[in-house]
Amino acid sequence: MAGTGTISDAERAPGGELPAAQDEVVVREHRPTMRGMVADTWHHRRLILRLGIRHVVKGFSGTRIGAPWLVLRPLLSIFGMALIFGSVLRVPTNGIPYLLFLLVGMTGWLVIERMVFWSTRSFDIYRKVAGRLEVPVLLVPFAAMALMLMEVTIMSGIAACTVVYYTITEGALAINTGPTVVLAVVGYVLGFVLALSVGLWLATLNALARDVRLVLRYFLQIWLFVTPVFYAVDSLPDRWRFIATINPAAAPVELVKSGLLDVGGATASQLAVTFAAIVLLLPTGLWFLTRLSPTLLRAPAYIDEEEEE
Repeated sequence: MAGTGTISDAERAPGGELPAAQDEVVVREHRPTMRGMVADTWHHRRLILRLGIRHVVKGFSGTRIGAPWLVLRPLLSIFGMALIFGSVLRVPTNGIPYLLFLLVGMTGWLVIERMVFWSTRSFDIYRKVAGRLEVPVLLVPFAAMALMLMEVTIMSGIAACTVVYYTITEGALAINTGPTVVLAVVGYVLGFVLALSVGLWLATLNALARDVRLVLRYFLQIWLFVTPVFYAVDSLPDRWRFIATINPAAAPVELVKSGLLDVGGATASQLAVTFAAIVLLLPTGLWFLTRLSPTLLRAPAYIDEEEEE
């Protein structure tokens, strides 16, 4: 009879046995481990350069001048900085021509600034293409490295031309070529790791909230002016020199200038602050990005990937 809860003969399995209960299926989002994320990113490392070139080409594809903008933009920027700080304010540089002093400092700074800028915007730029290719999420902020390397290479080329000019006009090599060059290499590497540490946090936060991108440009401008790029630390009043100590970007830039121009030099306190920032931000930023990785590529596309810088 209906409603008695008994099993009819038709409902019995062959052999008279009762049907087995179906297993409950639970669908969970896949959350990769930090180690697995890093391994997958290394496996797809060849895509980093391709993604970077793709955005560079799109950046000037709609302009009339085209690719020369890649060189004209930094030239105009350097001209304005050299005019204000070198000719008008006459910032002391310990006997180094100001243009050369500025360009060497800028190469060290751009490793940090451009890596932070492009990694923060990386999910805005590469969200769609990364979703189609099904690449590991960590590859997206790492793709900023190609854009950073392009801009640093252009600035380094301008600096190299300036070195040749001063070498010819002054009759002596305008830059160090001895063992101290190792200090500059250490400064570039240290600056890159610091920028990556900051960029992992900002890239993840910016993928979830547009507010990060809106304040980024102002943050980078303030960070530039408190970093000894336009000036030497020795030229600061004593009461303001602590800024160069607590600023984690000061040590990498000072190492670059010390290695190539034999001016300045990173102190133990500056190096300690930089290493402390890396130790704090790099593993936690990687953990934060890994934890939110299932949602990052599906986050709202606040900014069109073709929007200009």
